[in-house]
Amino acid sequence: SPHFASSLFRVIMPLPANSVAQGSAGRKWKRACLETQDALGSVSEAQEGATGELKIDVHFPKKRGEIVRTCLSESIRAMFQTCQLYDVYLIVGAHRFGAHQAVLASTGEGFKQRLRKALENPSYSGHCLEVSLQEISCPEAVTALIDFVYELREDYHVSSDAAHRDVLCLARAFGLEWLEQQALIKLTEEISVANAVERLAIFEEFGFAHLCEAVLDQFLVYGSAFQTVSNSLEIKKYPKVMQRVLLWSLRAELQERPATPPRVAKKPLLPPSKAMSQVPVNSNKRSRGKALKK
Repeated sequence: SPHFASSLFRVIMPLPANSVAQGSAGRKWKRACLETQDALGSVSEAQEGATGELKIDVHFPKKRGEIVRTCLSESIRAMFQTCQLYDVYLIVGAHRFGAHQAVLASTGEGFKQRLRKALENPSYSGHCLEVSLQEISCPEAVTALIDFVYELREDYHVSSDAAHRDVLCLARAFGLEWLEQQALIKLTEEISVANAVERLAIFEEFGFAHLCEAVLDQFLVYGSAFQTVSNSLEIKKYPKVMQRVLLWSLRAELQERPATPPRVAKKPLLPPSKAMSQVPVNSNKRSRGKALKK
């Protein structure tokens, strides 16, 4: 019984009627109590109640180091690792990943809505539920998701940029901010000319424009690296990335061009008709002729 785990348990024995008056019966009853005491252990307290019942508290010794209370999360993790009681499968292509609906739903509203939608699907037969993740193509992303949900790993590990992209997609779909942050940390590390275009495309797809700008600013410091990225054939697959790279290239050219001093506007010359109208009228012909010559 689980009550044996407590430190004390109580034994209640009925007292025979008129045991005090009847000497032989009372002595037999006391002898039975002593035999019970020897069988169960030392008696810490014995009281005779008003109703004629003897209540005995017996100390129960604990077994140290043998009884361990298991944690709920550890039990669920052990069930997952031993493939017990799966009631949902996450499907990516030909790969199936077993899990528990209650554990997935505990992560947030994203999984709750997806599971509810799958349960309402007419094709659901009432057996194990299947959730198709059509928005991704890398099974490794689902492995990272399950590791995060069941806390199987303390670190985040994904081997390719395509898998990082799918992890971001799952994190956005199910509202898993910690998983999204871990994927972004890995994507912003060790950026080179070989993977710059693909990572810029991922940043553009998920709306991280500030990360694109930070990467391009760093590449502008090394002119040859920026030219290699802008002239690569892979960049043609991503029009938004190409547009941003061209804008950054134009901005760099404008910053390198020397500033020219502003031009001073000259006063326009007056036409001959207006110049004749501004000649002062003088009665003296000589002065008038000088004015015309001027």
